[in-house]
Amino acid sequence: VGGGGPAGRHPPRGQELHVAPLAEVNQSLNLIPLRRAFGVYGFGYIALHFLAYAWSSNGFDSALIWRALGERRAMSVGVLALVLLIPLAPTSTNGWQKRLGKRWKLLHRLVYLAVPLSVLHYFWLERDIMDWFFVYAALVGILFVIRLPVVRRAFTKRNPPAPVAASE
Repeated sequence: VGGGGPAGRHPPRGQELHVAPLAEVNQSLNLIPLRRAFGVYGFGYIALHFLAYAWSSNGFDSALIWRALGERRAMSVGVLALVLLIPLAPTSTNGWQKRLGKRWKLLHRLVYLAVPLSVLHYFWLERDIMDWFFVYAALVGILFVIRLPVVRRAFTKRNPPAPVAASE
């Protein structure tokens, strides 16, 4: 979740968010089966990111990590995003989806809080060149706008799904 060292050199992840909007915009893309894999991969990346920060910047010293959380707002926001994602990774299976029913969808909407927090985390790392931050923030903003029902309906009307050929 880091600032200095190798842990802080990568952009925030949110690739699982773009699967449904891209499928809506271009219905010939069949990306929905990849959504779970992207989400689990994203969580794994974030967990490794935090471990790299804890090791490279703090030598796994919990006192230093807690101090950074208190002193650096970027660290606090990054850890909050990580904590929001923790229940999503283990509950991303079909079994958990069935067990939780409608609550599963509600739980997995936490990603809509975690991704903007990760963008904010990246912004607050106080880098000299902010070009990439604006690119990521714009992409996340566009993906969120595409998920709005009004925008989704407009794409669906413009690009109706292709008819499925009947099997003989």
